[in-house]
Amino acid sequence: MACTKKTSIITSFLILLVTLSFFSSKSVQAAQTPDVCYSQCLAYKFVWQGTHCFDEFEYHCTEDSGSTFKKTIAFLKDVFNTLKSGDGIDTVFTAWFVCKPLIENCIVPHQQNCRQTCNLDQYVYAPDLSVGHPDSSFHGVYFDERFNRLYFKLVNNGMGYAWDIDVDASSGHTPNRDGKIQGGTQLFKEKVEHLIYLGARNGPPKSFSDTVGDFLIEESLNGQYLHDFKSWLVDKADLHSDSKNYNVPNYWIKAVPFNPVPGELNRVIFNVDGSKLIPEYSESNNTFIFDLDLRPTPARYTIATFTQQIIDQTLNSFLINFQVKNTGEESGLAQAKIYEGKFQEGKTPIYQSEENIMGKSDKNFEATIDVNLSGESSPYCGKHKEYTIVVTDEEGNKTERSFSLPIYIGSVNGNVEDLFGKPVVGATVKASTGQETTTNKYGSYSLKGIASLGKIVITATHSEFSRPGTQEVELKYVNEFDACDVGNLNFYNIDLVLKDQDVLFTVTVKDQSGNPIIANILAVNSDWRFYETINGTGPLPGMQPGKYLFTISASGYKTIRQDINAVPQNVNLEFILEKLNGRPDDTGLHLITPRLLWQKTFGLGSGKEIGNMTGTKNGQLLVISVADNHNKTRKLFFLDLLTGNQTREVSVPWSVEEQRYIGLDASYDGGTVGFFINTGSGKTRESILKLFDATGNEIGSTTFDRDLSASMDVSPDGFYVCSYLLLDKGLHKYTGYEIEGKGDDDFKRNPATCPDYFLRNNHRVTNCKDGLCEETISHNQVRVIGDITNITTVTKYDSTFDDSTVVARTHKTLYYFGQSNWSKELRSDNSYKSIAVSPGGMYTIVTEGSGGSLKLKVFDRTGGDKTPDFPYKHVRFVFANDKGLFFTQLVSNRIELYKIGEYDNEYRPPDLTPTVIPQWFDGLSYYSQGQFFPSRDNTFASLDPGVMYRADKNIQMSIIKPFSSVNLGTLSITKDTIFSVNYNYNPILIKGQMTANFGSPVTIYAIKFDRYWTGNFKVKLEDFMHHMLPEDEYFIIQNIHTRFTIKNEANSINVAVDSGDVAVKGKNIEEKVSGNNQITIDGKNNIKKSLFISIVVYRVVGLIWLLSAGILLFIKRKTLLGKRILQVMKVILIWTWILVKKISVLIWKGLKILSQLIIGLIKKTSKNKKK
Repeated sequence: MACTKKTSIITSFLILLVTLSFFSSKSVQAAQTPDVCYSQCLAYKFVWQGTHCFDEFEYHCTEDSGSTFKKTIAFLKDVFNTLKSGDGIDTVFTAWFVCKPLIENCIVPHQQNCRQTCNLDQYVYAPDLSVGHPDSSFHGVYFDERFNRLYFKLVNNGMGYAWDIDVDASSGHTPNRDGKIQGGTQLFKEKVEHLIYLGARNGPPKSFSDTVGDFLIEESLNGQYLHDFKSWLVDKADLHSDSKNYNVPNYWIKAVPFNPVPGELNRVIFNVDGSKLIPEYSESNNTFIFDLDLRPTPARYTIATFTQQIIDQTLNSFLINFQVKNTGEESGLAQAKIYEGKFQEGKTPIYQSEENIMGKSDKNFEATIDVNLSGESSPYCGKHKEYTIVVTDEEGNKTERSFSLPIYIGSVNGNVEDLFGKPVVGATVKASTGQETTTNKYGSYSLKGIASLGKIVITATHSEFSRPGTQEVELKYVNEFDACDVGNLNFYNIDLVLKDQDVLFTVTVKDQSGNPIIANILAVNSDWRFYETINGTGPLPGMQPGKYLFTISASGYKTIRQDINAVPQNVNLEFILEKLNGRPDDTGLHLITPRLLWQKTFGLGSGKEIGNMTGTKNGQLLVISVADNHNKTRKLFFLDLLTGNQTREVSVPWSVEEQRYIGLDASYDGGTVGFFINTGSGKTRESILKLFDATGNEIGSTTFDRDLSASMDVSPDGFYVCSYLLLDKGLHKYTGYEIEGKGDDDFKRNPATCPDYFLRNNHRVTNCKDGLCEETISHNQVRVIGDITNITTVTKYDSTFDDSTVVARTHKTLYYFGQSNWSKELRSDNSYKSIAVSPGGMYTIVTEGSGGSLKLKVFDRTGGDKTPDFPYKHVRFVFANDKGLFFTQLVSNRIELYKIGEYDNEYRPPDLTPTVIPQWFDGLSYYSQGQFFPSRDNTFASLDPGVMYRADKNIQMSIIKPFSSVNLGTLSITKDTIFSVNYNYNPILIKGQMTANFGSPVTIYAIKFDRYWTGNFKVKLEDFMHHMLPEDEYFIIQNIHTRFTIKNEANSINVAVDSGDVAVKGKNIEEKVSGNNQITIDGKNNIKKSLFISIVVYRVVGLIWLLSAGILLFIKRKTLLGKRILQVMKVILIWTWILVKKISVLIWKGLKILSQLIIGLIKKTSKNKKK
């Protein structure tokens, strides 16, 4: 750089002037061209902001550097118009500078950057005049209330220089709430000399005093500090220019006195460059509106306080109290609303109220809220529900407050079971407060949402149970902390038991003469057991519906068994017991020298052997077991004990023949004869029980799957049968549960065992710790009979008529327990032993010895030996009965029966008043599995309730209900009629015709139908039996001493009354039908009444007609018509006579042949008997 100092000064001065020559003047538009932007950029980089390289250039390559800015500005204002085009600037710079490296490496790149920037955005290096914004931290207008002054401030936030800036301010005021101001007053209007942006380099480095001055000015503008200097700052500070420092300010401030109008809105508007002559980076912040609102503040509301409290004796009703405070000075209407959940426009409030609230005061609002659970998903006790309070002022401004209320709801949980603890699935569980649910597959339930306090009833029902299960719980609210605890609002393990409505039986037990007797009633099924003693008449405990096995027993009477269907209603049961006869004492009994009554050989040839025999206590029957060991067969022979006459012989299973291998016993009258045998061996071994009546007819048979001892005992009344396991004559196998109430009702797992010997009262004689005891059938000890030892399964027993004396025969000893107790040592045979005591206990007869030396002993009641002299041998069986004392001598298959004691008089059972005998009938079929099957012979009492029967022929039956001896009348049923009976044994007519001739009140039901379909009949019958058939689906026909006919057809029921009165009832129907009248009711319950002509009337009318026709024919016999009629009648009579004669001949021949066959058969039978 070889340039003179003068040249450098000129060059520098011209370059800077040219650089600034492109600033806009007031005569040009506010738009800034890229070239002007370029000039502003150069001024920004090299003058106002400065760069390191330009500072070097100014120091080394120019003169009077300290005055560069002032000269630049002065020159800019003088030569602006001549250099405003900016042409040739690059050339001037390049040519005039002598410091080429600085220009090329520093100044030129900045020039290029300015050109590129201004081509993209010409306003980047423009000024940005700002008076701030009310929402920003910089406010262009500030009011000092202390001195009633307004301060105005203007800054340049852009990167360009601005000058001759128009500023003005005006003010206005209004009391109106809408804030609209009409007119106004101008506070000032002037020009600001110039402004550069904050931070620009304005002249020589500032001294310490300059820095302090700048700080004071800046702080005074904010009106927050140094209030005592504000007047000095405005009045004395030179804010136009810093002539000493050539200062261009970066802000402008002005203070104006201002007295606002009280009670009104005072508005001040401060405008900068209102004509928009200065190109700016942004025009958005050239106006500042300052509002000084001295109006009374409008009503504005806040929610100050809030409380909530549950209302006593409720669960989800709350008293809400909240305070609304008016923060404004004016009074106003406050509208308070409460919403469920969050507030949304258009949502319906659950509470609303309006109140006028004075300025700066408050008002309490009170609301009652019932927590609504309907919209809650899975509500539970302790859960909270959200609410929102919204308070709105008159201008629509809203304030909100959210709160929540606890949900207090009760729940009851538990299980539904039947009486046996089995879960009931699908049971309906309801609370008395309305909640309802259904049990799941585990029988569990959960009732939720109970919103009531106090006692509530939980009820469980199911279609299979007629009686609901109920429990009562009490829901209570203790406090907000413990409300949901178990036992307060939540309950668990509230288990409900379902059962059927109890059946209340009233039982009457009579003898055959109608006299009441004391009896024991045992009623059992697989689930229930009842045992009660009835003194003639009495109630049974409430029983669950179902089928029960009733066993009725009384001392001195024959035990009976009856299946009873218990249904939910009061039922009267009447049982009639038959007297168990027998000689009560030994009056007239005396010993005699043994007298042979008869002798008999059973079977021909060898191998035949008599193994066992038994005789009845009435002295009429002897049953003998005879085996053919060669052919391995066995037969039972039924004989008359006194004559030996054979009644019957029957085949039974075979086994090795000995008494100890065969069980054989009979009841007092032989009505039940029990035969028991173990056959085979090993896996083929079987235990077989067969029962017969006194005539040898088999009445039952069963096989046991276990090895039992070959013993047999039949109770004197013939009801119980015992071969270690207890059965009755119907072969019902008793369980330990039925007899003792212990264990379950499974015979295989829990069979009832039976006694060693039955007394007449059906008590048992058995071994006990004290010796020999009497126990009830249920193993309850009655008395100790006496001391005894060596009891085995083959010990033999017998007793007197009144059971007061019991005798026992063990292997070595005879025991007598009666008025005196004694025992005798007697030898016995391993295979045969026998003992008997007379009905009054006067004599005991027993076998003694073994093998071929088996003999007889007779002892009196004191133990004295009274045996008559006789050559006894092979004595194996003895008997004492109503006919006397007997013994048998037998060898192999030959038997001799002797009588050794006899009575002076014959025993005759007392005569009894006969009872009504039910009428048996056949011709019925019963409906099962979709079809009818033939039924056995029936009585009316044997019909099963609820079973659908069909008459296969015309049937007439006597109406004698179960357990009753009263014949109510007869019921005639026509062929193809379908009917049933209910649990009260009232007839149910389903289809067809019934004719009733009753002498006592009887009810008949008739079920309506509209088409013939047995499946539909069955469904309606089942609904009727379960009381589920609608009332308009059946009719009730009731009578008193009436003969009437009911005909049930599709959509038509006809009731025709021959005599008496009949009441016909149905839903909305009640008709009385008298004799010789009838009614017909169609499917729509329309009733048609008409006369009824009985069959008797028809017969009379027919007879009169025939008589009249005969008389008329006789009168007209000589007329042509009469002759023709007589001729036809003559031909008919001739052919009828011929037909009758031929049929009679055929019948005669048939009878003749049949009689010949019968005579031949009789002759053949007689010859066989003689042989």
